[in-house]
Amino acid sequence: AHSTNTPLILLAASHGCSEIVGLALEEALEHAMLPDILEDCSVKCGLDLLSAAVISQNIETVTEVLAMALMEGVHLDPLISAGPHGMAPLHWAALMGDSAVVEMLINLHPDGSAAWHVLKTAHGVPPVMLFEGRNTILGHEEVEALTESVGAGFTEGW
Repeated sequence: AHSTNTPLILLAASHGCSEIVGLALEEALEHAMLPDILEDCSVKCGLDLLSAAVISQNIETVTEVLAMALMEGVHLDPLISAGPHGMAPLHWAALMGDSAVVEMLINLHPDGSAAWHVLKTAHGVPPVMLFEGRNTILGHEEVEALTESVGAGFTEGW
């Protein structure tokens, strides 16, 4: 049995190393199917590949992971929660405060806009609250712009 190098793939993804992610995935795909590689990432490392890419805050890496999955006929759902905290890739994007990645993930799913307000972590926190908390330090303009772009009113109390 050959190794799929899932720790390397996740490490590269979480650090925004798009080229390494692509090369490591290509190598892994010579020995296993993508669904098996993705499951290996989640089981062995406790983090799904799309979430790792989102954590990098590198939109090129997120795009690379999504493109590789698409080429293999696998849909990566940004609303599927995983790990001990029950966080989906959309939660991670909100927590990282990355507006571009948040918008990309919301647009990937027909329920993306609704999920922004209702998809809860294991601790009951929706993405909008993670984003607002993260961006309180940065000012309200970015939060307001993103909140309006996903079709929701500005949060009361701001």
